[in-house]
Amino acid sequence: METLRLILLIVHILGFSALIGGLLAQVGPGEKKVTGVMRDGIGTAFLAGLLLVGVLEGGDDPVNHAKVGVKSGHRAGPAGPGDGQHAQGADPAGPVGRAARAGRRRGLHRGALVARPPLSNRPAPAVGTAP
Repeated sequence: METLRLILLIVHILGFSALIGGLLAQVGPGEKKVTGVMRDGIGTAFLAGLLLVGVLEGGDDPVNHAKVGVKSGHRAGPAGPGDGQHAQGADPAGPVGRAARAGRRRGLHRGALVARPPLSNRPAPAVGTAP
């Protein structure tokens, strides 16, 4: 089992190496695109990671399922507000888009880490001026 785990770990690392190599090959000016090497590398890394979880499940050590869920990109729990409009609760903007929308709802603007004061604490605009 230990030999199989080590082989899968090496394949997992090689998959990520292919992804990083494809990214580094595109450094500099020019069009950036996902190449076949990058796609195959991340697919290999994902599958090797899943197989690694299976090997760990077969062993005596406990498996951190939260860590596995985060690394595989799964979202736990029911779909939140606004997710019902997308197929199977998926958000096409992904986690970055969800975080940006959540930041706007909380009063963060333009990616700044400075929060605007709540509406109730803002001074009222002068009469006859545009907001």
